[in-house]
Amino acid sequence: MCGITGIIHKRKSANNTGSIIHSMSNSIKHRGPDDEGFLFVNENSETIAGSIDTQKSCWNSTLGYCPKQTILDCNENYHFAFGHRRLAVIDLSEAAHQPMCDSSKDNWIVCNGEIYNYIELKKELQAVGFVFTSKSDIEVLLAAYKHCGVKCLSRLNGMWSFVIYDKEKQLLFGSRDRMGVKPMYYYNDSTTFAFASEQKALLKIPNIETGINYHAVFEHLLMGQIELQMEGFFKNIFELSPAHYFLFDLKTNELKIEKYYSLTFNNNTSHFSKSKFQKYSEQLLDKMTKAVNLRLHSDVPVGFCLSGGLDSSTIVSIANKINNENKLSQLSDNITVFTATNTNENTDESKWAAIIAQKNNIRWIKAECKPENIMSELEDIIYYQDIPL
Repeated sequence: MCGITGIIHKRKSANNTGSIIHSMSNSIKHRGPDDEGFLFVNENSETIAGSIDTQKSCWNSTLGYCPKQTILDCNENYHFAFGHRRLAVIDLSEAAHQPMCDSSKDNWIVCNGEIYNYIELKKELQAVGFVFTSKSDIEVLLAAYKHCGVKCLSRLNGMWSFVIYDKEKQLLFGSRDRMGVKPMYYYNDSTTFAFASEQKALLKIPNIETGINYHAVFEHLLMGQIELQMEGFFKNIFELSPAHYFLFDLKTNELKIEKYYSLTFNNNTSHFSKSKFQKYSEQLLDKMTKAVNLRLHSDVPVGFCLSGGLDSSTIVSIANKINNENKLSQLSDNITVFTATNTNENTDESKWAAIIAQKNNIRWIKAECKPENIMSELEDIIYYQDIPL
């Protein structure tokens, strides 16, 4: 995962933007230990900055989005700023540094996630004249936006939460994937619009009007429900819904949110047919195999969580079959799976995970969950999760 942050000053001036965005980014540094970058924008120019956590090779790069000064030197009045914390998965080089821009520097992006079909999209874009600097899926996403604007969302297969600054149109375009795998929260009042991967980052903004949302607390404590509304436990901090995008007009400070996808379903029934059952079984296996295969694109080793249930057991078995046929380097010659275990026979499911691990002859790592560890880890869990589990 990665972490994204951003803050827009609607009055076009603030002399502490650098310290604010740095504090926001630091609060979610656990999301991206491999790299950090910043973009600052005022009425006349863009400034690119780095920090002590910026990938070392970035500082000597000639790429237009790699930093030449540190975040500590950014003391001017800036209209807005982006921050990015990176967990490197695809293209480990400085060419995948973020915030990233296109060759014209007219479009900038910060993204948390992965575009699974980026190789196929890249070929389509190259066919119409696009040239790419990196091997990054995020550069492909930025090119897709430049090619067809908001409509690019219909072409994406992946999990994402991103914001693009379109300099020519003077707007921010932000989106969250169809199922909401990747998080995005935002805050919007008369002076400030801000977004972040986690709510805690927004709490770093001075003078924001927030506090306890008692309605959400009531739903949780009385009914055991967790953040059913877009406004969660923090008052005035909202979650961008899955399958939605926003447009923030930098000229008028107007925020618009639209839905771009609805999941269709068929609720018709029919009598059982053995031939149809066979046909649908084959189609399902084919779709799952293609889905798993797309998700194996990586420049780092890939592992799997294996609970022993139907979902994870199926995914691991399909991945193992793909690996046996192709010997993928990212699977390190043998699939590695992780299972959370405990000593209570009534709740421990490791016996089911063991069947899959042994049948597929894969590397199985067990992590035992002990009650005595809960108190020592509770504060970390609370910090990372932001909300009750």
